[in-house]
Amino acid sequence: MHALSPNALAILAVAGVLTPSAALAQRAAYGHPADLPPEGASHHLDVSLQGRYARVLDPARVNGFTNSGSFALRSRLVLGRSIGYAAGLDGEIGGSENGAVYGLTAHVLGVGARWGLGNVVALHGGVGLDGVVGSVPLAARFPVQVMLGWSLGPIRLSAHAGAAFIAGADARRDGSSWLPLGDEFEAGLSVRLGRQRRYWGTTHAGGGPALGVLYREFMGTRSLGVSLSLDLTGAR
Repeated sequence: MHALSPNALAILAVAGVLTPSAALAQRAAYGHPADLPPEGASHHLDVSLQGRYARVLDPARVNGFTNSGSFALRSRLVLGRSIGYAAGLDGEIGGSENGAVYGLTAHVLGVGARWGLGNVVALHGGVGLDGVVGSVPLAARFPVQVMLGWSLGPIRLSAHAGAAFIAGADARRDGSSWLPLGDEFEAGLSVRLGRQRRYWGTTHAGGGPALGVLYREFMGTRSLGVSLSLDLTGAR
C-alpha cells in the first residue's frame, strides 16, 4: 500500500471539517425564521419616554396653575399570543409656576388583544396618585383606560382614553363637566416614526421618535399638551 503524501493528508483533513458544515448549511437553507418555535412567554411591550408641556385653559380654577413641563414614563404589557392579561405603569415628575408636578399609576387589572405586526388593544384599570403642589391636591386615583397601538408601515399610532375616580380630595371630585362616570378624563394620541421589523420567529421590534397631543379635564378646567418622546415596541 502506498502511503499518502502530506498534501493528500491535508486535503482529506480539510474535507472532513467542511463536510459537516456544508451539510448543516444545506439543512439550514430549508428553514425560515417564521418556522422557528417561540422561546419563552409570548408578550407585547410598549415603552414611551416622554417630555411633556401642558397649558391649563382656565387657571383661575386651580390657583393660577397655567403651565407645566414634565418627564413621563408610560409602559404597557400584554401577555399571550392573541388575547391575554394586560398591565402597565405610568410615572411623571416635573414642575409648574406653583410647584412640583408628580404622579405614579399602576395598571394592574386588564385584558388585551394582539394581531398583525405590533397591533394591540387593551382595557385596564389600576390605582395611583398624583398632584401639583399649590394647585391640584394630592389624591388617590382609580383609572379605567383603553389603549390602542397600530402599526401602519413606516409609522405607528398610539392612542389612549379613560376616566379616573378620585378619593381623598373633595376639590377634585366631578372635575369633568360632561363625564357621566368618573371625576377626571384624559386622552392622548401620538405618531411614531419607525416601522416594526420582524427579526426571527414571531419576534419583532421597532422604535423611534414620536410626537403627541394630550388632553385632560380636571377640577372644572381643561388642559392641552404636547409630547416629544422616544417610543419602543417589542413582541414575540
